Amino acid sequence: MTRLLSQAPVLPLVLLLAGLLAAQQEPGRGRNGGGNKGGGGRGYPALAQDFKTNVPEHAYDLILVRPTTTSITVSTVCYADAEGFVEFGLTPESMSAKTAPQQCAKGAVALFLLSELKSDTAYCYRFRFRPAGSEAKAEFAASEIGRFHTPRPPGSAFTFTIQSDSHLDSNMTPEVYGQALANALADKPDFHVDIGDTFMTDKRRAFREAAPQYIAQRYWFGRLCHSAPLFMALGNHDGEAGYAGSGPEEIAGWSYEQRTRLFPPPWIAEGTTTGSVMYTGRTDWRDGGGANYFAWEWGSALFCVLDPFWATKSKMRGGGGVAGELEMTDSSWSMSLGRAQYDWLTNTLTGSKAKLKFVFLHHLVGGIGRVARGGVEAAPYFEWGGKNADGSEGFAKNRPGWAMPVHALLVKTGVNAVFHGHDHMFVRSELDGITYQCVPQPGNPRGGTRTAAEYGYVSGTILGSPGHLRVNVTDSTAKVAYIRSSLSSNEGRRGGGGGEPNGTVVHEYELKTRAAAK
Repeated sequence: MTRLLSQAPVLPLVLLLAGLLAAQQEPGRGRNGGGNKGGGGRGYPALAQDFKTNVPEHAYDLILVRPTTTSITVSTVCYADAEGFVEFGLTPESMSAKTAPQQCAKGAVALFLLSELKSDTAYCYRFRFRPAGSEAKAEFAASEIGRFHTPRPPGSAFTFTIQSDSHLDSNMTPEVYGQALANALADKPDFHVDIGDTFMTDKRRAFREAAPQYIAQRYWFGRLCHSAPLFMALGNHDGEAGYAGSGPEEIAGWSYEQRTRLFPPPWIAEGTTTGSVMYTGRTDWRDGGGANYFAWEWGSALFCVLDPFWATKSKMRGGGGVAGELEMTDSSWSMSLGRAQYDWLTNTLTGSKAKLKFVFLHHLVGGIGRVARGGVEAAPYFEWGGKNADGSEGFAKNRPGWAMPVHALLVKTGVNAVFHGHDHMFVRSELDGITYQCVPQPGNPRGGTRTAAEYGYVSGTILGSPGHLRVNVTDSTAKVAYIRSSLSSNEGRRGGGGGEPNGTVVHEYELKTRAAAK
């Protein structure tokens, strides 16, 4: 989908990125790393600027976003001034519908809305473009054909894919990341979920230095999401948090603008004139801050993406060094979904009749230490589970008026699985009937399990990166598979994970409908 087309001029991406950086080098005033020249996190090796943001030259990239029962949006970035439109239809031979043409300025986002679609229907589309200022009779170049399926009704089978912590840092191998995305594309998912630490904005000496990473991720997601709409959760290193500033000159406001412009989140009907009733939650900028939590139904499943960052107004504190970072501390109560998001989650889960319910977030709300590690072993604590660091009950005191901790709410409403990332490995474990699934990194060929116990993982199935998750959903079951990404030119650990061939199903299990607690 991102092949070079000789019919169109191509700007070397490295020159485009250099221009972006030159325009954005003024030091920022943000907080929590990267915003005040220094910062960015103590001891983090990527402060040496070893980020993998160089990508192959390409004329454009396409990412599908905001699918609804009657529409979808093609988000386009061209790397030379162009004009274009999108044609679409039920088959490659019958793409008779067309969007209005638009000017596509170099490096800018152009959104093409495909509307009046049929529900539960497969479509093809193609981007047609030519250099800006072309003569009226000049031909339009054509992209490869992309595909998508409008939302499925209850009872229908479908597939979706998940990744986390792509990082693009010194531990990531671009070719392995590309292979993971190719593997996901081969799964033919209806959509793809990324659960954070995608932009690593707070790991720069000055946060605007992350601009090339947003652009590079456009290229990488364009490898898959031209045919799988993209949904994104925030990670703790993506620069957006309630304690990280609110203005456009601060890290949180700047990061929100970059993400929502280059990777548009769903429109929410409430409070807008253009939103979709398919989604609930909040993704807009309001009262000096952002948000990124939303839910939708597809087939017989409910999907809830949570945001534990924008409502968190103070950074968690802890001791220095690895031991200090992982020390349980009651300062972890500072992390929160916020009352508005908590009430929305309660209403969403209790009001849904979906047979399967999935929750996605980067890490638990609290977790182990100031770095919020862990899965089921961390689930009993703080806002997520209700206990203080010493194991005593603390929910009523710290969340007065809230009905119950998040985990208890998930149990009560029959949630099947919580998909989280952050800890850079595959860990599948279970607590009170809920599967807690830590999602591995897609592009780290040296990702192992040596930190598992250190991060609190002492139960379940524990495997190293890299790879992605494929979830095949039916009317009342979901089969989760861990798919290895590796390179045929490498062997053993250098090729990824435990040396399995690329595409190997490393681990597989099934989730079934859970009855809500009485």
